[in-house]
Amino acid sequence: MKKKIAIALSIFFFGLASVGMSILADSLGISVYTDYGETVTITHRYYEEESDGRITEVGWFIMFFNAMLAWRMYRWVVSGKLDGDISIESHTKWLFWLAGISAFLLVNALILQIEMNGHLQRIIQIGCSVGIAWFAVCRHSETIEKIRNSKDNHT
Repeated sequence: MKKKIAIALSIFFFGLASVGMSILADSLGISVYTDYGETVTITHRYYEEESDGRITEVGWFIMFFNAMLAWRMYRWVVSGKLDGDISIESHTKWLFWLAGISAFLLVNALILQIEMNGHLQRIIQIGCSVGIAWFAVCRHSETIEKIRNSKDNHT
């Protein structure tokens, strides 16, 4: 029964936080969804797609951030502890994911402010995203190694 309550609370929190953060972003003038105003047909190489809008990078960030918080809420409710009964390695991984997604959003927001060719802009975005991911993975590995070494030294 505790897990069902935790799932229900997590879903409710995810929805509430998503709406709240979207309203906050809109009030700050940050777009979370681009509405085309009508249904448009987008032709790809092998197929066509009809769409009436798309989620922006900020919208994706809000979705991932709220999913991460909803997962933490689930763990808090199930374990009954503020730390969610999560190992330090899992907590560290969670923090690095959050930092990486935040850095991705900031870098992409800056790149999108620069006037340049669309293809060049996309290549720069991909390169920066790969660089952020590589940096986060390397720093995460170093941090986990330090945590494990400090555990070994204390036992």
